[in-house]
Amino acid sequence: MAAVRWRNRWHSGLQKVSETATPPHRLRRHQLLWTSRAWHADALGQVADNGLRERVADLLAADWPLVVRRQSWAENDASTMAESVAGGLPLPPALGKQRIAFDVPHHAIVRTAPPLALSDVIPRLPPDWQPPLRRLLRSAESIGVEFRVYGSVAWHALTGRPWLTPESDIDLLWRAGDSAQLTAVITSLEAWEGESGRRADGEILFGDDDAVAWREWGSAPGRAPAQRVLVKSLHSARLRARGELEARLLPEPSGAAACA
Repeated sequence: MAAVRWRNRWHSGLQKVSETATPPHRLRRHQLLWTSRAWHADALGQVADNGLRERVADLLAADWPLVVRRQSWAENDASTMAESVAGGLPLPPALGKQRIAFDVPHHAIVRTAPPLALSDVIPRLPPDWQPPLRRLLRSAESIGVEFRVYGSVAWHALTGRPWLTPESDIDLLWRAGDSAQLTAVITSLEAWEGESGRRADGEILFGDDDAVAWREWGSAPGRAPAQRVLVKSLHSARLRARGELEARLLPEPSGAAACA
């Protein structure tokens, strides 16, 4: 009965989420993926903790998605890529906030979706979270970027379970159109933190896959083109020069900022 209740809440509450079947080579970190019920028994065989196995079974039965995590196979390993995807299931604070790792056969993935848009998340959060996040949303819209949300705020909205505490932050994922817009977003986030008393973490996307923590990008000493920052992708984490990443940004169109 509990599984049916949570499944109904998911389907009725997130109708705006665009769900598609994504080819394995197009999956990206933080994407959501749902698996077939036929695979759930195999999935539970990957849960080492006997005490958690029944709880994980309930969450999978409730149609909770997994999150695409960094893949263990190499980027050019086409055979492994076609066979499985590395995914994770974060558990709510009541279950210790553990992360359960899975290797998901590609044939077991029934649908995928990008991380939730901030605009879709806000109405499903506690009342005290909504006004500051609406201000953050208006600021992003004025600059011309779209924030996607992952982490505990997203999981609270996804499941209706209590994930948030007064110390929780919000994890944002966004892509800038040019260097000026990138700087504007960072300045806006810093101002929002000072005004709201809340903390925003998350990543800037460069190109299709590479991501840098926005705090590291904004605070890199000197911010010179040769300064290296940690870049995370579906397959690796490595240091890259800021100038190399900035070169991927699109030029600013005349009269308007580029939309993400």
